[in-house]
Amino acid sequence: MDFVEIITTLNFSSVMWKILTPLVFSLGDIITGYIQALINRNVDSQKMRTGLLHKILIILVIILSFVLQLAFGIEYISGFVCVYVVVMELVSILENLKKAGIDIGKFGNVLKAKSDSNLNDNLGKLVEKINEKDDIIIPVTDNEEVYKEGE
Repeated sequence: MDFVEIITTLNFSSVMWKILTPLVFSLGDIITGYIQALINRNVDSQKMRTGLLHKILIILVIILSFVLQLAFGIEYISGFVCVYVVVMELVSILENLKKAGIDIGKFGNVLKAKSDSNLNDNLGKLVEKINEKDDIIIPVTDNEEVYKEGE
């Protein structure tokens, strides 16, 4: 089972868990980041402020994904965003543990390498799959070209 299949078949038990899960992982990232900064004696208020602002942006993206889902009926968008945030936060938590001196073995390196190398390919596949299932056209490239049905 590849990443795209996992995202499209993954179902949270409720909308509450779809919202809470990425928030809990974000909180875990904040806590592990702060603890590793304490351990390494490099607590920096500017970094903490920037990190918290990034978390606020992530929460905004989660909220917007639910708006898109409800407004346009894009069934998988909020699930994809929530799973993506959880994976992103999990990688960050593993990096924080590694920086704190905890040996996480090859798991951290493998997870980081896999998420970095396959992310763009998987995003493209997921967008194509969403387009097929929902008959909604979403551009898959970085340019401004919009794809039309039947072309």
